[in-house]
Formats: sequence, structure tokens, C-alpha cells
Amino acid sequence: MIYAFDMEKVLADLEKDPAGAIAGWEAGYRDQIQKVADFIDKNRHKSPIVLLSGPSGSSKTSTATRIQKRLVEMGITAHLLSMDNYFIGLDDENYPRLDNGRPNLESPDCLDMALLDDHFSKLEAGQDIYVPEYDFHNQRRVEGAGTFMDIEPGDVFIFEGIHALNRRFTDRHPDACRIYVSPEAVYQRDGNVICTTVQLRLIRRLVRDYLFRGAEAAYTLGLWDNVLVGEDQNIAPFQTTAHCQVVTAMPYELGVLKKFVLPLIRDLGPDVPRADQVEAIRVMMGEIPMLSAALVPDDSIVREFIGPRPDNKEQ
Repeated sequence: MIYAFDMEKVLADLEKDPAGAIAGWEAGYRDQIQKVADFIDKNRHKSPIVLLSGPSGSSKTSTATRIQKRLVEMGITAHLLSMDNYFIGLDDENYPRLDNGRPNLESPDCLDMALLDDHFSKLEAGQDIYVPEYDFHNQRRVEGAGTFMDIEPGDVFIFEGIHALNRRFTDRHPDACRIYVSPEAVYQRDGNVICTTVQLRLIRRLVRDYLFRGAEAAYTLGLWDNVLVGEDQNIAPFQTTAHCQVVTAMPYELGVLKKFVLPLIRDLGPDVPRADQVEAIRVMMGEIPMLSAALVPDDSIVREFIGPRPDNKEQ
């Protein structure tokens, strides 16, 4: 499922009624969340497990949080668990490496696959689990720390992570609900594609990494090729196995992201990693009018990338 946004129509709708247009697009996203929640509700008698995956920059965490919230509103006890807590320590002799010896952060073998499989089996059997806690600063599991998860009949456990749909999980737990999240959309103008799904995800990640992870654009760009290779090998092949897909792209978000991304790439030279994508983003943003971030609703997934609205200030 790939959406196609006609930027001429998008801009016309924004000019006519910006708040109304944005509210309508956001309502479309909420409708997707409701459909997923309904499917999970119907499936939970088969399995309490929900596996939610998607590539980088897809708004997986925000989408998982909204699904959890909707389930709770429906009277269903739903727990949200990040599969990042199941990482093995960087000093583990089995940690996957690239040919140059650097850690392969995109490999599913970064995860404690055996422990995850054991926890899935216990939950399916109605048994409690103890979720580990991972220290990302020291890149190892915190000894003696974690979260006890007490399962009751009808409970749902949402496991969110880029490798959640890997067949090493789904083949052994076929009744688990499978969800794929991605901004599957292209932006068109005059019949030509000006922004692809991959470019949108890169723009989102450039902005998010800078605002919330202190990473300069050159650093994020340096990781991007390996991110894409990892996605092609370990994420995209399982997209078609999902029971539900959530498209997280918003027709108006390019105009909002423009203010944030252009300063990050303005002074980058031709020797920067993925200089071709940098130039493509510069050209594309030249065709998109800037849109005030003040129009972005507080509960929009776009806020995951630009941050909350400052009090009494326009972004």
C-alpha cells in the first residue's frame, strides 16, 4: 500500500483551510490505528503477542504508543515493550560485525533471540515474564534490573522493534499479530515524483537525530547506506507477512520539515556521505512552501520528529 500525494492539491487544501485539511489527514491516520486495534482485539484469543516492525524513520514508537492507548480506551490491558531492551552486550563474542570490524547494528543477531523466543512462548502459555533493561550508554544489559510483566487473561503485549517480523519469530509464533509501519508514500508535482518514501524517512531521521540525539547531519548520512542494506536484508522481506499495515506519511509534513532540515544540510559539501541525496533534498524543498509547525497538532506523529509545541511560541 503506497499513497501518492499530489502536492498541487495538498497546497490548495492548505491555502483554503489549513487547520481543516490537517485535521482531516490526521483523522485518516487515527482511522488506521482503530482498524489495527480492532484486529488485535479479534486476534488476542489466539495469541497475546503483537509484533510491530518497520524501517528507520517510520514512527514505529509513536504508532505503537497510539495503538496501546486505543486498546486501553477499548478496555483492553495492553503492554508496550521495546525490543531494544533485548539487545546483547556490545562486548559479547557473538555480537555481529561488519567486514571492517565495526558492530553491525542492523543485524537481528544484535538481539537475544533465544530469550525473546522464550518470552513469547511463556506469554502464549499464560506465564509471566521478566523483561531485561538495556543500558545504551554502556551498551550492555543492566544486571539485576528489569521489569516484571504479570499476564492476565485477555492482556496484549506489543513488542516494537525493527526485527519484530523476522521469520525466526513468526515461524515459531504464527498466531502473533503482525503489524508493519512505514511512511509508504510518494509526493508528486506536475506528474513527477519529487520525494520518495526513502527520502522522506531520511529527512525525518536527519531532523530527529539532530534535535534529540545530538547527531550532526554528516553523521546520520554516514550511517544511511548501512541502514538501507540492513532494511533490505532484514525488514523489507517481511513486509508482506503483516496482518496490518499503517502508513504514517502526512501530506503536509514536507512543508513543516523544511524549516528544520535545510539548516542541517545547507553547508554540506560534495564530499559528505550520500551527497546525491543531500542535493536531491535541497532541490525538492525548493519546490515546497514552508509551513508553520504551529499548525501541527500536539498529538500528531510529526511531533515525534520536530518535538512538542513550545508554550506560547510559534515554531
